[in-house]
Amino acid sequence: MRPLHRSMGMLFYPFVRVCEALAIALPRPAAIAVFGALGDVACMIDRRARKRIVEHLEIAWGDRLTPAHRRAVRRRMFRDFGRNLVDFLRFPSTAKSDLRRLVQFEGLEHLDEALAKGKGVLAVSAHFGNWELLGAALVARGYEVHVLAREVFDERLRQRLQSLRERAGVIVHVGQGGLTGIVRALKRGKIVGVLLDQDTGGPAVFTEFFGRLARTPTTPFSIARRVGAEIVPMLIHLEDLAHQVRIHRPLTNSGSSQEAILQDLRAWHRILEEEIAAHPSQWVWFHQRWKRRPETVEAGHFFASAPSKEMLITR
Repeated sequence: MRPLHRSMGMLFYPFVRVCEALAIALPRPAAIAVFGALGDVACMIDRRARKRIVEHLEIAWGDRLTPAHRRAVRRRMFRDFGRNLVDFLRFPSTAKSDLRRLVQFEGLEHLDEALAKGKGVLAVSAHFGNWELLGAALVARGYEVHVLAREVFDERLRQRLQSLRERAGVIVHVGQGGLTGIVRALKRGKIVGVLLDQDTGGPAVFTEFFGRLARTPTTPFSIARRVGAEIVPMLIHLEDLAHQVRIHRPLTNSGSSQEAILQDLRAWHRILEEEIAAHPSQWVWFHQRWKRRPETVEAGHFFASAPSKEMLITR
């Protein structure tokens, strides 16, 4: 790590704790306004992210968005990211009854019907809206929720994130070792939440996302199909001062073959595209979703069990 990056990394955790104290100390409406303004500041400072967001908006919608519209979505994305951060940082001081009022659900019956089958539910979501609040809101309504979390660069931050999630009642499984825990949770008929919208490690395929091939992990869907769990997409977004969750019907595909998993991924991408189109400022456009291209990735990374060029899938 270069000296500048090392210094920034060392300062990141204290900055998070200051933000946490501020979010808790202020009344919620004031905190949301302040953190929205902080998002505006971040937008002005982070030129690299600004450029990447505009590039990705152009990939997704091309000339259907004017340059001015792309800049407006970018500015609102930073602002909404800050506003969404407030309720995550306020977890320790938010009662479950308040969470039930704060987060409204549409389609909860789809989740209940899937759970009633007794084989567990893979709740598929994305870095969209206040994704951390989604799990806490389900717990507040009486559901048992497990999540698979990634390792982070700062151990202090990892511990703090885990503490916030666990204080909200979410059961956390970390990294590769956490796979055993989520398999057990599914076999016990519980909910396992995963975020499936980024190019991360492990087995993956390239399939279309907003019309361009994007590398997408397959492990969560592979596990769910092997154990017979239902796959239920659900996404949360912020409207004014409340959060809205839309739970979709379970993906209807069955079986654990590679083609079945590819059908799942295609269906998931269509749902995510629709939700992003409806609420474009709620998705994290600065992630390098399309960075790795098929021609630059080793063939063995396409799909662990069958590394072949046939895994470059389009709809």
